[in-house]
Amino acid sequence: MAGYRVGGKTGTSEDGVNTNKYVTSFMGVAPISDPQVVVLVTLYNPTGEGGHQGGVWLI
Repeated sequence: MAGYRVGGKTGTSEDGVNTNKYVTSFMGVAPISDPQVVVLVTLYNPTGEGGHQGGVWLI
């Protein structure tokens, strides 16, 4: 929508020490100028083609 600005941030961390498991997250807010909505998505030990990182391109 024109004039409606949103923002977000991704995160990745290890789930403990030497566990080879990860916690990934995305947090989004809207509108940026006066936040009224906040969404947090957290995945514990995600697996799949993209691995545990959200910034992987699958071609």
